[in-house]
Amino acid sequence: MVVGQGPTYEEKVEKFIHEYTEKRHALAAAKSRCRRSVLAEKRERALYKKAAKLRGFETDAAQQREWEASEAYQRWIDEEIGSALSRDKLQADVDASEMAWETWRTQRADRRAEIKLR
Repeated sequence: MVVGQGPTYEEKVEKFIHEYTEKRHALAAAKSRCRRSVLAEKRERALYKKAAKLRGFETDAAQQREWEASEAYQRWIDEEIGSALSRDKLQADVDASEMAWETWRTQRADRRAEIKLR
């Protein structure tokens, strides 16, 4: 970049692609954490319900109530809410980047159209 001038078109595009790629990678990791959390909860619930049955809770509803009253379930809820919040914030950041890019592209196209009309 030349001192005193703004970034060139190529520099702007390169910077956007780099930042956008980093955001998409972070979003993919957050989505993966959410999926891993859901699968971990299913496993924990199955193990907990199995143990509840051995403790005398025969019906599925009774086992489910035991699971939902457990400390493990509360920890999972906290983890799920945290990972979903992280994922949604990253998604909003990616969406904002896409809107900024489209706005910039539209402004450039408008400028080109104005020049052609002169």
